[in-house]
Amino acid sequence: MILLVSNEVIIIITVIIAIFGVIAFVSYYFAAKQVVLRKLSKASYKSIGGLKPNEFTKVSGGIAC
Repeated sequence: MILLVSNEVIIIITVIIAIFGVIAFVSYYFAAKQVVLRKLSKASYKSIGGLKPNEFTKVSGGIAC
């Protein structure tokens, strides 16, 4: 029977926790909602006349009645 030394057990547990951490970070970072939020945070403000198809932009202004 092979017995693991306590240092080996600690290293194995650390590696497993690190792997789960990387998986959690990658799944959060590449989630569809996070991708859209990152694109919108980098987008610049444009007027309605300056909009282009398939382009992320922020629009500001008021409503004229």
